[in-house]
Parts: sequence; structure tokens; C-alpha cells
Amino acid sequence: MSTALLQELHQEVRRVYIAGSDLAEEDFRLKRLLPQFQQLGERSPVFKRLSEMIAALITPEAPEHERLSTAETLQELASLLNSVLYTQGATAPTGELTPVRHQPTAMPTQASYRQLAAVREALTTTGGGRYEIVHEAAGQGLFHDLRMVRLAIRALGDPYAELADFMALKVLPTLSAEIIPSLLESFNPDGGRADARKLQVVAVIDKAAHLEWIARAARAGSDEVRVTAIEWLSGEKAYEPELIEWTKDKKKSIRQAAYLTLSSLDTEAVRNRLYEGLTGKDADIASEGVRMSESPVLMDRVTEELNARILDLIHKQPDAKNTETLVEKILLLTAVLSGKQSDRLLQVYMEALRDPIFLTGPVLSVSHVAADYLADFGGERGLELLTELEKKNPFFYPFALRTGYRCLTPAAFYDRYGAPLERMDGANKERRQEVRQILDLMKEQLTEQIYETIPAPWYEEGTMRIGRVQFASMSEVREKWDARWLNWLIAYSETQLVSIFAVPGHSQAELYLRGKLENNPEHRNRFAGKVLLGLERTGVPDLHELLMLSLEHERNQSFHHFDHHVWEMMLQMPSSYGNRLEAILPKFTHSARKQTEYLVERLKNTQ
Repeated sequence: MSTALLQELHQEVRRVYIAGSDLAEEDFRLKRLLPQFQQLGERSPVFKRLSEMIAALITPEAPEHERLSTAETLQELASLLNSVLYTQGATAPTGELTPVRHQPTAMPTQASYRQLAAVREALTTTGGGRYEIVHEAAGQGLFHDLRMVRLAIRALGDPYAELADFMALKVLPTLSAEIIPSLLESFNPDGGRADARKLQVVAVIDKAAHLEWIARAARAGSDEVRVTAIEWLSGEKAYEPELIEWTKDKKKSIRQAAYLTLSSLDTEAVRNRLYEGLTGKDADIASEGVRMSESPVLMDRVTEELNARILDLIHKQPDAKNTETLVEKILLLTAVLSGKQSDRLLQVYMEALRDPIFLTGPVLSVSHVAADYLADFGGERGLELLTELEKKNPFFYPFALRTGYRCLTPAAFYDRYGAPLERMDGANKERRQEVRQILDLMKEQLTEQIYETIPAPWYEEGTMRIGRVQFASMSEVREKWDARWLNWLIAYSETQLVSIFAVPGHSQAELYLRGKLENNPEHRNRFAGKVLLGLERTGVPDLHELLMLSLEHERNQSFHHFDHHVWEMMLQMPSSYGNRLEAILPKFTHSARKQTEYLVERLKNTQ
């Protein structure tokens, strides 16, 4: 039976269904097919019946009361044709039968499709705003739904790297080990960054069970996959010989990953290889691995290498070009030893600084590292040496100052560094620089920039994110700094530090800060907030009145939000200030206006 001819007729019947049966009369396509069906009808009753129905559809000649309508004829033709086609179809599958692959899982599908729709769209499209949607979905736990697993794995190759990294670091590792078969199934060792992320997720979830699989990826694959796999062999002593061999690979990225991974092991072979890399052509990429190593033996060897290079600089007196090369090697070694504390390293640095070559010239960069080490770990011996050096070169003054702050008592520190500068010659540039360095040390020790979320009931969200400068507490200032610094700071008119050092009953500090607030009542530059904090520490009885007067001042116009310290003081204002605050509302904009409106309403309710 001609299946192709039947299929062609089926297509034409569908066309007539769409066009309308009334248009079938004299249809040239059906007329073209009719002779073939008539010819086959001589041998098959089915084809004969089909030819008769085609003829009746395209050439209706019977009287109106004897023939079917074209719609009925078309319907009968379609029914017979479909019946014939169904008998010719094959229902048995082709090919070899194999068991269905399946992965048992206990992951739920409890989220509604409405909940999943937005994040599914974010993970299957491109464009802006997707990261926020995915981040919110992760917070709601939507990725623990079974239907999201495949999309989450596919997102490891998302073109937006930040989103892909978020999936690899924050989302997929929180899921159960049930997702590992899906990761392994789609993993391509010759792939790129997406496959490296898949390996990373598997290692985070269950490294122990897949250690040999990780090792195979480290042996063969793309550079990105190999680097990730090598890093995940950290701490695995069984792979030590291969890691050592990989430090000799042709690819720089592979060698660097191998050096870094070797830092987790501490054997003689590993120490030798790391040391060879540091002192050879791979110094730049081996240095991080050596720095990460916690081997005291290796650190001692590096310390002696540093000492040898410093002695070369001192005794061989190389030319300018060789000096620059030698200084670079020394700085690399000092970077490797950064944060490591040992008596021998302290001795090396102190002996180096005693040589005149380190007082000036192109090796001051090495002197900076050595002096910095003495300031951190030198103690009284370091202070003594740095004090001698700063007399010869002011370059060493800030290091001696920092060491003194750590070693001396508050009174002794003031006697050594504050007392000599109580009266300063304005034309003395060196002395002015010393004052500036003392002030920098104070700000470093007594202030900290922090970011926090605070209650903000004037917003729909109920909170707001702010950045502010946090001052050391009064008890901390009293414990670590001599009281004489307050008068010293007033003399140099350092308003912020005066506010930090201010104490109750100090009339000079109160008078100074009142004058500053009167002359500089602006809140937009946070100056008034710092002054008010100092006045609060002096214990002035009229703090709220001073705050109110500054807010009412004509210079305070159109600033966006209040300083955090100021707002905390405003929240403590008595209800009697409500009308005055309401009167100045038009002056403020943005958050400052909303805050003031909220406070006015609060004070009214309190009253």
C-alpha cells in the first residue's frame, strides 16, 4: 500500500479543513491525486472508496436531496483516511531496549510554579536584574526544589560570571549529595570555567568519596579544570609525587596551582621543591605557596636566604642595575615572610638596619619592610634601634612612633612624643610632619569606619544601611592615652580628636567645642555631629538646646540625612522640642525630612 500517497492526501485534507469545505470543489491538488487513487482502486476496495469520496468532494453532481454536503463528505473522507493511516503506522520502538536511567531522590517539589517562574526565567534568559532575582530565590530556599536542580547546574555556565560564581559558592553546595550524579553526568574534563565550577561543587559536597575522580581531572583536562582539581588535592599526601611533578609542567597556571597546593604538606621533598621554586625561575609563582606554608623548617631556610641576599647587597656593592635586581629578590623574600614571627628574622632585620646602606638611597624600600617588622614585633629592642635611626633619617620616625605606642606606658609615650611638641615653631617643617604623624596614629587607633543596618521606621522597609565613623569609647581612651593629650589637641585645634578625648569637667575642652559649634553649625558635612559628640562627653547640661540651635541655624539647608550620632541625640530630645522641629521641616529633604517628620510625630504622641 502506498503510504506516501496516503500521507500526501492527508496533507491536502488538512488544507481543505483550514480553508473550508466549500472551497474543495474543483480543487486542482485533489484533482491531481484522484487518478492515482482510481488506479489503485482497481486492486483495493479501500483505495476505490477513497477515490469515490475525493470525486464526490470535488465534483458534486448528485441532486441536492440525494448527496451529502461537502462538509459531511470531507468529514467521512478524513475519518476513513485516518483509519487507514493508523493501520499502516509502526508502534514498536526501534533500536536496542535498555533499562531507564534514573536517580532516586528525596528532594521535594513543594514550591508552586508561580514561585519558581521568575527565577526560572532569570536562569534561562540574559540581561540585567537577574542576579537579584536569583539571590532572593536562594534566600527563600527555592533551589531545594527538585525542579530547580538542572537549571541551577546549567547556571554554572551563565555568561554573567558573578551569577555563576554565586551558584557555585553559595547555592549548589547547600544542596544534598543527591545532585552529584547530575553534576558528574554533565561534567566535561575538557570544558571551561563551567566544568571547573562543577568539579568545585562536587568537591565541596563530598570530596572524600570523589577524590580519585578529582585526581583524574587534575591529570588530564583543560587548564581551568586541572587548576581547580589540583587545588582540591590540598592536604592529600597520597598525591604528593604528582603535585611535585606538576610544578614542572609547561603551563604556568598548572605550576602555580601545584606550588600553592604543596603548601598544605610538610615533608622534606615538599620543602625542597618549594625552596627550589622560590630561588629559581619560578620565584614569582612559587612565592605564594611558600608564604602559605606553615613549616618552621622552610621558614628558617627562607630567612637564611633573605640574610644571604642582604649580605650580598651590603658587601658586594653591586652596580645600579644589579642592585635593583637584588632589591626585587629581597622584597620577594620579605613578602613570603610577611606575618611570620621569629627571633632569627628579627635579628636579620635589625642587623640590616644597622648598616648605613639602609639609611638612604634605592634600598629604602627594604628598610621600610624591616622597620615595619620591628614596629610589629621588635618590642623595646626595636624601639631603641628605630629611635637611633630616626635621628639620622626622619623616614624612620613613624615606625618608632608606632613601636613606642605599643611598648611604652601612656605617660611615657606622651613624655617622649607629645611633650616635645607642646610648643612648636610654625616654620619647622620637620616638626610639623611629626605632629601630622602623631595625629594619623591617633585617628588610626581611635576611629573606625563601619557599615551597619539600623532601624528606620520612617521607611517602608523599616531599616536602612548607613556608613559611619565609630569613635573609641571614653574608657578605652583613658586606658591607652595620657590625659595630657587633650590640651595638646586643643592647642593644635584637632576638633574630631578633641571630641574623642573630651571628658566631663574639662572646661577648656567644653569652651573650645562650644565655640566650634557656634562657628560651624553645618550638619551636611558631619562637622556639627562630631562636635556634639564631644560636648556630650563633656557632660554639658544643655546638649539638646545646643543641638536644636544648630538645626535651626540658617546654614543648615537641604541636606539628605542626619549623622548617626546626631540622630541618636535627637531621639533623646524632650517632647517640648516637637513644635520647633516641626517648624524647620521645610528646610530638610530626602531622608532628613522623613526622619524629622517621624520624630515630630513621636514627640507629639509622647506629649
